[in-house]
Amino acid sequence: MNTRPDSAYTSLAQEPVEEDINAQGSKCMTQWGESCSAIERKIVECLRNNAGLLLVMLAQLFASFMNATIKVFNQLEPPVPVLELVTVSMAITFICCEIYMLAAKIPYPFLGPKEVRLLLASRGVTGFFAVFGIYYALQYLPLGDVTVLTFVGPIFTGIAGRLFLGETYSKREAFASVFSLLGVILIARPPFLFESARDPDFEGPAVDASARDRLRATLVLVMGVLIYTFAMIAIRAIGTRAHAMHSMAYFSLWCAIVSMIGLFISGEPIVYPTPWEWNV
Repeated sequence: MNTRPDSAYTSLAQEPVEEDINAQGSKCMTQWGESCSAIERKIVECLRNNAGLLLVMLAQLFASFMNATIKVFNQLEPPVPVLELVTVSMAITFICCEIYMLAAKIPYPFLGPKEVRLLLASRGVTGFFAVFGIYYALQYLPLGDVTVLTFVGPIFTGIAGRLFLGETYSKREAFASVFSLLGVILIARPPFLFESARDPDFEGPAVDASARDRLRATLVLVMGVLIYTFAMIAIRAIGTRAHAMHSMAYFSLWCAIVSMIGLFISGEPIVYPTPWEWNV
């Protein structure tokens, strides 16, 4: 006679089922962990392979904020002169660059490596004209116009890299540059192409400028964009022989010195902006 209670049989029957469930759960967790690790590795690899492009995108984002801030200063009463804006912003940039290089103990923090000092100086000179062109154009042109015209720069940079540095510039890259420019045009909707994009409630001094002022601002901006191409060529030619902060320090120092001299020669009064008006 079997005297084992029914509950004992039930317990023995459930044990293999529970073991199977635990084994399947453990297997699923292992597979899930492996999948997450694989996805994480792919993301890290993608970020590492496209670090340069991502940094350029981040730089363009901050440049957009800078342009918007300049536009605000230009719409103050009285507006802040262009050379004063360049002097203040570039002086702050130079100080920050030197502090970083001194703190990080980067060699030659003030003059840079000897073999690339001429290239660093040329980068600073050409960079000044590019910044001045943008700052000057923002006085007379809407922000959308300036944004579209500055995005012509990457097309010229790719062509110049092919001509002067022998870098590859395929047809695919050329088409991508053109389509990127078209995308910027459709997003920015500059008034000189989309007349309906004008909004009287948001038109500032730049939109009300005379035709001669707008033409002069456009020519100065285009000149700055073209010269900016040579600044990029100089940076590419420097490569890893100098730290990125060396390039920034030369650029900002040259801009600050030339702007201060220009501000002194022009006799423009220094404006201390006190009223902050945000038209939203």
